[in-house]
Amino acid sequence: MRYTLLGNSGLRVSARGLGLGVLAWGPLGAGILSGKYARPAALSGQRRLADVDPGRLAIAQAVADVADSLGLTSSLVALAWLRSRDGVIPILGARTAQQLADNLACLDVTLPAEALARLDQASHVARGFPHDFLATADYTLGGMSARLDMPPGRARYG
Repeated sequence: MRYTLLGNSGLRVSARGLGLGVLAWGPLGAGILSGKYARPAALSGQRRLADVDPGRLAIAQAVADVADSLGLTSSLVALAWLRSRDGVIPILGARTAQQLADNLACLDVTLPAEALARLDQASHVARGFPHDFLATADYTLGGMSARLDMPPGRARYG
């Protein structure tokens, strides 16, 4: 399935719940997470895509910032983030032998917890309806949540 910092199909949670692994294709998001798009002035001749969504560019910039702070490439950070997810194996799609060698170096990278948190925050996508509705409304409890003793660990809504 497609699974990157830029977004995913949402099936990883289901796969994990069923004890299945995930082969993630397009882990660098068509090159957006490779670093080329975070620094467009320096590498504009190497870019394949013309009009990239600003939200995706913001995520690419966050990846580049984390990479700079750790002394790594953006590609390594994006791939290491993927590998930090339980049961996810990225499928590398390199054009050259050098790209493949560079990307395989992600096997030696473990991102610190604060870097993972920064990337998770930058790439967070709101789940939308009906999740936001169910999480904020007393819909599921028929308007009675204030009168109910909720079991420990159970959220009042949802």
